[in-house]
Amino acid sequence: MMLVPDDVWPSKTRLCTKCKQSLPSHYRHPLPAGQPLVRLRSSIFPSQAELDSLAPLVAEVSHEVALYDEQIARIQRVLKRLKSDRQALAQYLVRQKGLSAHIRKLPPQILISIFQYVCHDYDSADLANLHPASILRAVCVKWFNITATSSSLWSHINIDIPYTFTEWWSPPAEREEQEIPLRNGTLAASQAVALSRQETLNVTFICPRCPPGMSPLHVLGQSHARWRKLTISEDVLPDLGSSICQTWKS
Repeated sequence: MMLVPDDVWPSKTRLCTKCKQSLPSHYRHPLPAGQPLVRLRSSIFPSQAELDSLAPLVAEVSHEVALYDEQIARIQRVLKRLKSDRQALAQYLVRQKGLSAHIRKLPPQILISIFQYVCHDYDSADLANLHPASILRAVCVKWFNITATSSSLWSHINIDIPYTFTEWWSPPAEREEQEIPLRNGTLAASQAVALSRQETLNVTFICPRCPPGMSPLHVLGQSHARWRKLTISEDVLPDLGSSICQTWKS
């Protein structure tokens, strides 16, 4: 940033080419007060005559500063509105381009193959434990119908909860945020068990320890007869056995 000598006014900035409004509103060079910084560092106190001459100068500069603040606030409001309008137009442009996207012309068989690649090999942590098919079905009616009728898309269930048991004793606000992946995992398990129908399931469940009553194991346990592959963390074993026993009893 260039330092402007403290005995000159800033150069003019044109605010409007039509009305030719600019700041500062008055142009004076040099300022009659001399160099304030040098005077401030000295031990000499201004005389009464100098104080009298400073009063109108201080008032004039204060007025200019207020004008700058007013214009900056106005420009910021305009900039905020421009950014909002630009975002709306950009979103409209994306949607209009989406209408002519070639993927919309792909037949369901090709889309199912693509969806299977996505749904059978995914990192649950990247999706906060949401099932990829549940995200795909929210795109459009066509994709919703494909995911609703293609049971193989739901045959892989990956749930990864990266918390230890002690972290569940955190304050309520933090604990509520921590529970989001677990709730999503339970939702993903419920959707996958229901929409996979009679497909064999590949289940991955990693969780050091779930709070009582919040584990998705009670959902997964209902489908244990269809498990093809099961990958779990060691801490899950006791709860898993309990869930399967409860399923057998019912």
